[in-house]
Amino acid sequence: MALPKTSKSDKGLSLLETVALDMLAEGKTARQIADHLGISPGEAAQLAYNLLDREIITNVEQRRKLQVYRLEKIIEVLWQRVQRNADKDDVKNLIDVLDKLNVLLALNKENDAALEAKMHSYQLETYLQVLMSIMQKFMELAPTLMTAEQWQSFMAENLESARTLMITEGEE
Repeated sequence: MALPKTSKSDKGLSLLETVALDMLAEGKTARQIADHLGISPGEAAQLAYNLLDREIITNVEQRRKLQVYRLEKIIEVLWQRVQRNADKDDVKNLIDVLDKLNVLLALNKENDAALEAKMHSYQLETYLQVLMSIMQKFMELAPTLMTAEQWQSFMAENLESARTLMITEGEE
């Protein structure tokens, strides 16, 4: 089945390139692409390398777009299957793919930021409690090193310094 090399798709690729790109995204080998397109394996490999260099691999944003394209293809198939059968595995798979797409497109970044802030707050509180416990133990081991008022001042000063340091690092 040899495809015309000159007609263009809406992506600016020839029909041959579009099919080759789709097959490449599916993980097909150059030989499989060649057999399907009716070209030599050498031409298929060259076409694949050119497409990768031009469309995908050279840029992280382009790789993200390829992943989005793949996920949307999977969503199309799963959506149709869910509409026909409403099989629980298809529904679960559809939800999983939609979740992956949301992560890839950072559609849940507000939730991620809130979770990160909550986790940082918990870590800060734990760190400060451990630090205070260590200073209390040190005070118990060397009670005559400073007066009670000096110990309190020392602990307050160091806890505030540690808190400030942890907050500053959390903002970076």
